[in-house]
Amino acid sequence: MALDLDVDMAKYSTIANTLRRLLTDIGLTKMPEKQLTVDGYLASKKATQS
Repeated sequence: MALDLDVDMAKYSTIANTLRRLLTDIGLTKMPEKQLTVDGYLASKKATQS
């Protein structure tokens, strides 16, 4: 898709769903995204500069 090539969406969907199920079966789960606040960002920047 990134190379603007023809993609069989049915095959792509099947492969993506199979991968998702396999990852779930071995125990990997979706991690919630951390919500970074401005204060948290500034604190992390200050910590890396020290």
